[in-house]
Amino acid sequence: MKKKILSICLVLAMALTTIMPAVALAEEIALDDNVYNLVSSFIGDASTSRGFAWTAVDGYEDMVLRYAVSGTADYKTVTPRVVDKGTHLYYKADVTGLTAGTKYTYNIGKNDKWYGPFEFTTKAAQVDSFSFIGVSDPQGKEEVDYSIFEADIDAALQDAPDASFIVNLGDLVDYGYNENQWRWHFNALKGHCENVPYMGVAGNH
Repeated sequence: MKKKILSICLVLAMALTTIMPAVALAEEIALDDNVYNLVSSFIGDASTSRGFAWTAVDGYEDMVLRYAVSGTADYKTVTPRVVDKGTHLYYKADVTGLTAGTKYTYNIGKNDKWYGPFEFTTKAAQVDSFSFIGVSDPQGKEEVDYSIFEADIDAALQDAPDASFIVNLGDLVDYGYNENQWRWHFNALKGHCENVPYMGVAGNH
């Protein structure tokens, strides 16, 4: 009798495996040498909108941004604008229609491969006071030059962990046409500017 029951259970298990195919889970990964320089910024009303930009190497076309209220899986998708430079792609995505004072989770990617997750919080409807971080002239010619900038940002955010945004007052890199310097610049901000709005003012460099 026990053998008969065991046989029936095995048959049922095999049948369910055939009827219910395995569901592939979305893969979430960290920024890497293929997708990088991700930054969030203000694009208008900070209570209801947020802008994002990132760079990807050639071959990473058709990326999108998805977002949802943190703690939920009700994702909405935004198709970004993209400029193809032949060897790499510049993406820009504007997210609008957000709710004031709300934390959101977002990823960038496509299909079942997503970079992140990252988070951002919209400005509350009513704000009596706020803090922000101001920096200037992190420009450098070599990668090591940006280690000072990285240390300064880390220290500033330790002092002001609730800073509403970071503003850079100019000369972000030494040569604006140098892709390596931009990567070093944003590597120094990695872990921060994906979540905290970051705005750079154009300097003579």
